[in-house]
Amino acid sequence: KISAFDATAQSLKTQKTDTLELAKEVYKYVQSNFTWDGNKYLFTQNPLKDIYNRKTGSGTELNLLLISLLRQVGIEANPVVISTREHGRIWKEYPMITRFNYTLAHVKIKGKDVLLDVTDKNLRWGLLPSFCMVGEGRLLINNKSQWLPIRTPEKSGEMINMEFTFGEKESELESQ
Repeated sequence: KISAFDATAQSLKTQKTDTLELAKEVYKYVQSNFTWDGNKYLFTQNPLKDIYNRKTGSGTELNLLLISLLRQVGIEANPVVISTREHGRIWKEYPMITRFNYTLAHVKIKGKDVLLDVTDKNLRWGLLPSFCMVGEGRLLINNKSQWLPIRTPEKSGEMINMEFTFGEKESELESQ
């Protein structure tokens, strides 16, 4: 329990009584009030209390802050460690800690596993950024750790808008 979260946790608990709605409210709170600094570390570089006061941190720090706040409002939440796409695959037979480089949040609500990441302010509940879309992660629960498939309920896509200007010659193409 982190005492700096007490007032926020109490405020969020009074807003919703349904577990799913409360979890979504906590997720929205962290997502909209904290800023990702772009770093992907497996471990925290700063205490969560400092992250909470500064309102910025690495992806793992923000997701651990989310887990802590979910726990403080009475929702079971746990970390899931992964190796992001650019970091490479994990060998499940030899899951060395150095092969993991990022942490997601996991909640089980109404019998469903939900993976969360608060780094992108535009992501909806239960969706993950593309760099987190890897085969499996390790759900860390005291004495019950297990491999967990990394899935989101919806397909995702990325839209890129580009503008070009054609030059005087056929072979000239300039991006803007």
